[in-house]
Amino acid sequence: MTDPSASAADTAVRLYIYDTSNGWCAQATSASEAFQAAADNAPDPVDAAWTLVTTTMALQAQGRAMPAQTGLQLPSSAADLCLSYLASTMTFEHVCKAYGRPTGHWLAVMYRFEHQEPILRPAFLMHPAATLSRLEIASWVAQTVEHDRAAHGSEVHRLVFSGKGPKLSPLLR
Repeated sequence: MTDPSASAADTAVRLYIYDTSNGWCAQATSASEAFQAAADNAPDPVDAAWTLVTTTMALQAQGRAMPAQTGLQLPSSAADLCLSYLASTMTFEHVCKAYGRPTGHWLAVMYRFEHQEPILRPAFLMHPAATLSRLEIASWVAQTVEHDRAAHGSEVHRLVFSGKGPKLSPLLR
């Protein structure tokens, strides 16, 4: 993880975690090099996802949330878990292949269900803003959820929207 006083060039990766059931959101910044290092040591994708889910739920249980106008900074250990999870995904591979490095905005969307374990879904956004506002994050998540809901042939749609579907906050219904 990078020092909060690091220059913008050193923190070219923005990380966000968003729980679609309640709108809980947190963020962090990182260097592209740290993201690449996480990819080089990426754990099993299922283990990485489950570790991030349990950490996110623990942070929520502690009452840590992103305030309305400012951003909750993820503790460095949670940000490192987010990097590990995202680096273990196919999205990371596709972004690095397309752009050469993971610079941009990364989102871990957490879908929760009534009778099954939560599912994480990665997303990437090439965006010029240094950090997205809470409103921009919520808009991105809403677009991602709508895409997942409409992508009937995709694995994400099958995992998330088959059966009863996820619990969604009123802003995402």
